[in-house]
Amino acid sequence: MALGVGLQNRFGTSTGNFIYSAGLLTQELGAISTAFSTISDAEGGTVPPGAGITGDFWNSSYRTVKTANDIIVNIDNAVMPRGTRSGLLGLAYLFKGAAIGELVQGYDSVAIDTYTDPTPAFVDRRTALDYVLALLDSAQRAHADTVPSAQ
Repeated sequence: MALGVGLQNRFGTSTGNFIYSAGLLTQELGAISTAFSTISDAEGGTVPPGAGITGDFWNSSYRTVKTANDIIVNIDNAVMPRGTRSGLLGLAYLFKGAAIGELVQGYDSVAIDTYTDPTPAFVDRRTALDYVLALLDSAQRAHADTVPSAQ
């Protein structure tokens, strides 16, 4: 249950990083006067090494994927009511798909098999988006299996 709550938090963080990095690039967002110097520099078109503008988005998105994978792979080892299980599993598939969906908007290739392969291969956007659709189908099947409980 804690992983499910944490998963939502991680996705919120990764989405915030996605929005901010994209907004700086497109000049839809700007740095306020109290912003970190790296953000102000990025607004001016210069990103110093180690600024984290794109790395924060990448890292936080894959933390979301990692947490979702932990739930998906280990759900059968946890004892819980079927309605709670279906809701938690559907949530994990949904947020994993959403995180990878955001990644393909920022990068031309991403890794999708990050749980079992220590050095996963990168795939193109089309392959990643097909995988995202499969994850969303899995979320729908988990939800349809048993109506999620109020828990």
